[in-house]
Amino acid sequence: MVEQAKGVLMSKFDVDAPTAAALLLVWAAQRRITPTVVADALVNDIFQGHQTMTEPQLVRWLERCLRSLP
Repeated sequence: MVEQAKGVLMSKFDVDAPTAAALLLVWAAQRRITPTVVADALVNDIFQGHQTMTEPQLVRWLERCLRSLP
């Protein structure tokens, strides 16, 4: 899942692989969750549009983080 999330960040948000990996780690640390949970929310809830998260606040927060990317 983490590799898929990195791919989404690279293709849709034009970041390189090290930056994508770093973003997932930073976001996970900020929310005190695992990078896998962040990756799952990014891939399934945001990119694919499924509503799978039991924590919609995480999805909204990630959307704000993505909007702030250059």
